[in-house]
Parts: sequence; structure tokens; C-alpha cells
Amino acid sequence: MYKILLVDDEGIVIESLKMIIQKHFNEVCAIESAKTGRIAIEIAEHFRPDIALMDIQIPGINGMDAIEEIKKFSPYTYFVVITAFDQFHYAKRAIDLGVIEFLTKPFNSNKIVDILGKAMKRVDQQRHVREIELKNKEKLEAVVPVIENGFIHSILFQEDYDNQLNNFKELLDIEANNGYIMIIEFGDEIKEKNMTNPTGVTVKAQKFYEELKEIIKEFFSCVIGPIMANKVVVFVPELDLENEYNERVKIIQYTRDMLNKLKTRIDVRFRAGIGSVQSMEKLFISYKEAVRALRSLEGSVVHINDLVLSHHSKQNYITELENHFLTLVQKGNSTAVLAEANHFLGELIDFYGANEVVLKVKLLETIILIKRQVVDTTYYTEEEGLERIFQLQGDEALSGWFQETLSGLVKQVQAVKEECYSESVSTAKQYIDEHFNQDISLDGVSRLVNISAYYFSKVFKDETGENFIDYVTQVRIEKAKQLLMIKEMSIKEVCVAIGYKDPNYFSRLFKKQIGVTPTEYREEL
Repeated sequence: MYKILLVDDEGIVIESLKMIIQKHFNEVCAIESAKTGRIAIEIAEHFRPDIALMDIQIPGINGMDAIEEIKKFSPYTYFVVITAFDQFHYAKRAIDLGVIEFLTKPFNSNKIVDILGKAMKRVDQQRHVREIELKNKEKLEAVVPVIENGFIHSILFQEDYDNQLNNFKELLDIEANNGYIMIIEFGDEIKEKNMTNPTGVTVKAQKFYEELKEIIKEFFSCVIGPIMANKVVVFVPELDLENEYNERVKIIQYTRDMLNKLKTRIDVRFRAGIGSVQSMEKLFISYKEAVRALRSLEGSVVHINDLVLSHHSKQNYITELENHFLTLVQKGNSTAVLAEANHFLGELIDFYGANEVVLKVKLLETIILIKRQVVDTTYYTEEEGLERIFQLQGDEALSGWFQETLSGLVKQVQAVKEECYSESVSTAKQYIDEHFNQDISLDGVSRLVNISAYYFSKVFKDETGENFIDYVTQVRIEKAKQLLMIKEMSIKEVCVAIGYKDPNYFSRLFKKQIGVTPTEYREEL
């Protein structure tokens, strides 16, 4: 279908053109007409013609001015100028406005048919081009989030970041050479500076993630990363490296407005930490600052430049991080330890970076502290560490050594923990792992290991840190999460497969442990 607009102040001309068009193109054309420039513009606003035959000399707004106005909101319309005589002084302006043909009165039908045929071919070509553009846009919209995720991941983990930076800038059309990191965190509520129910809200976040991104981009031109735990990392480009006070206040206000809109649209509590503006090569510093801002957060938004840290207070902050890091190692949680390693090292570099020797000594002290207090092993001697660390050059080499050493220490912690389990507890754990889908009771397992239920319950908790029932529940819930990935299994079948008889009880227990029901969990897979 081709939409054609006829504009001429003579009714007989319009009727003649209609007859010619209907005779030769009746089934493929929709026709509207106007006798003045103003009416032509008004009709074109809602009709959006593919082709317009426009008389130059019409009452009020002349034909050329009408074409110029219509082009503003309908750039793909093809114009044919109609005039009673040759007016060459209009030619240049007409060409500039994209007029494809001049038609002088009186005209014959063959000329009209020929011109319309050419115009329709152009419309078809343009439609084909737009169709390809739309398909490419759809493909790009599917690819861009993947590239954005890769860019944010590269900033956080510094994996070949320097080499890939220019590629990311080109692919994401980032013209600025600077920017800052904002971390948006969500949960049920804030208690003692921490968000509650992060696991449950993270599962729910899969539903509101697209809306979250849409709202963030209403306030900031930015790159948005994936959901990581209960956080989203955002990069905001900036042309200027220096972030003046007024600009910082504006950023904070925009962030507050954004969080308020998120809160009204999504039934979750949000807060944000903002790092300072850094060059693209040093965005990891801004990320570390955003993390620090988030950890110190009392309200909903804090900018790192609003945190006044003296040397003494920052030293205390480093000590707190060190103690936090030590606790993670003591638990033997290798995933958490390695995830935190880059952040901890980054804080040390930020604090001691000007003095490489002091930095290396402090880093080695941390390793030795962990070694002595946690595992007391010969895995790593002070002499080996001292010799190795002073051979390293650059932050990347230090990071690799730190993570490698930590991996070894965490394995030692896990090995020591395994050795501490008595034979009875090890037997009980193995039995639970293999028979989780059966009726398991404290009394039954106590009989298995030949220890009284009361004493075995105490030994089990002392050596594992968990109550017997809690451990059984944890094993079953982990198995349930695996089975929920099998779409063919109903919730009831999953319930029975892990040892529960009542689906309602299973659902309540699953939600208590994970934060969402089994059905909700499956929907987010």
C-alpha cells in the first residue's frame, strides 16, 4: 500500500489526479488531498504520506514551505512539485528539500503514471533499507547487553582489560575517555548497613532487571552490567576528569531521583555507592571506591568524595578489610576468598601504592598472618614468600601471586577441616549425602554410628558448625535446586525425590532457605 497526498488549490486538478491514480493504481493506493499548505501539513502529520504531489502556488503557506515543514516529521516522504509554468528559481531549494521530480501543468496521464511508478520504486527501496536497518537494530539490541556485560566484567576482574578497552569503546560507542562507577544494591531492607535477604531478592531481580535498566538509562547515559549477587554495576562516561562540586551534587540528586523511581515501580529497597571520576584505564579504582562508599552507607546514596577518610581512619578501614578477609579464609570458602582478593589488593595498592616496597611487605604480612592463624602449615614459608614477592613487577603480577597463594592456603584450610571431622561425623555426612531422599532422623543416624543421639548431636554441631536437621535440609534443598532445572518434573515430584511427602511443607521450607518458592525459582532459571 502506498499513501499519496495531493495538494493543489484547484479542485479539478485534484480530481483529475485521483482519477488517473485510481485507474492505474487503485488497489495499492490510499489518497488524501488538501487545497492549502496549512491543511496539507496537518493531514501529513497523521497520514504520513509515502508520496506527495505538491503545487507550489497555493494559498497561505506556499508549497516549498509546506514541503520543508512536512520533511521535519516525515523525512521519508517523496515529493513531486506541480507548477503551472517553469519556475527555475525554485529548482535549487526543491533539490535541497529532496524533491524527486517537477511536473508542469497541463500534464498528461502517461507522465503522471511514469512519475508515480518511479516514486513507488523508491518507496519500495526505502522500505527494504528500513527493514534491514530494523533487523540489524534488533540484532544489535540482542548483542549490546552481552558486550556491556563483558565490559563491566573486564573492569571488575581486569582480564585483558587494557588490550580490550579500545574495542569496548568502539563497540559501545563510548566517546569519553573518563567516567565513574556506580553500584546499585537491592534487598528487602537495610539493617546495620547491610541489605537483608540478598539471595531471595537476587532471584526476583531476574524479573525486574529489564525495567531496572530502563529506569537507570532514563537518568544516566551509561553501560549497565549483569546482576551479580544483589548488585548491578554501572559505568557512567564523563568528558572531564575533574568532577566539580556542583556536578557531584547533581549526580547525587539524579541518583536519589532514580532510586525513588525504582522504589515506586519495583517493590524492593535500593541504595547506591558512587566512585570518583577516573580515566578509562583506571576505572577499577572508581569501582573500589564505589564498594567502599556502599559499605559505609547510612542512607540511600553516598559519593566517595563525601567520605572524609584521614590516614588513621583509612588505616582502620584496611585493618577491618584484613580481618574480614581472614574470616573468609577461616571458613574455607574459596569462591568468596578469590572474589574478595582483587578488592582487598586494590585497597592496599590504593593505600600503599606510592611505596612499592611497603606495599609488598604489607601484602606478605597478610599472607603470613593468614598462614599462622588459620592453618599453621609448612605450605608457604616466610623466606619463600619474601624472595618471590620482591621478584614481581607490576600490579597484575602481584594479583596473580596473591590469588595463587590464597588458593593454596584455602585448600589447606579445607584439608584441615576434613581431618578434624571424626570418623562418626564423616560417616554420617556420607550417609546423608547418599540417602537424602529417604526418611533420615537423628536417632536413626546415631544408631548407624553407634553413638547416643544427644552426644552425637553435640559432636555433629561442634565439628560441622551446623545442627543435624539444618545440614539434612541444606543437602535436600541443594538437590532440589538441581532437580528444578528439569522442566519435565513437577514440583510434587521434586518434593518426593528429595525425601519430603508434603509439597506445601517443601515449598515453605524452600522459600525460607532460598527466599522464593520452588515455582518462582524455576521461572527464573
